[in-house]
Amino acid sequence: MNKIYELIDHTADLSIKVYGKDLEELLNNCSAAMMDVICDLNTIELKNQYSVSSSGNSEEQLLVNLLQELLYLHEVKKLLFCKFEFKINDNIKNREVEGNVWGEEIDFSRHDLLNDIKAVTYSDLKVEHKDGKLSVNITFDI
Repeated sequence: MNKIYELIDHTADLSIKVYGKDLEELLNNCSAAMMDVICDLNTIELKNQYSVSSSGNSEEQLLVNLLQELLYLHEVKKLLFCKFEFKINDNIKNREVEGNVWGEEIDFSRHDLLNDIKAVTYSDLKVEHKDGKLSVNITFDI
């Protein structure tokens, strides 16, 4: 499997750099990376499918809103996800993303929660376009 993200040294919070060939893949990889820093993806089973949608006026806002939605489902519904399939729809006012995620409810006998992410931040957040690929640094408040 190609490396989709790497941890970045950060003094107080948790930062990652995520890669993708296009915005849809970047959103999928950012979602997987966030879940992986919460709980090892290899321990999460594809038991249930959930529909997710979000929108934003920019790539960065779309990304943060999507990750916040996944974080909400994790925190409030006690869910973990391991597979992500998002599609982007552009309209006149903003970008929308819709898709499905697969996972299961937290089972503490199998899932070790590694990091407690409180929020996705805009700190140094910028989607970079370089050589036909995208990358983004994301900082989580932990």
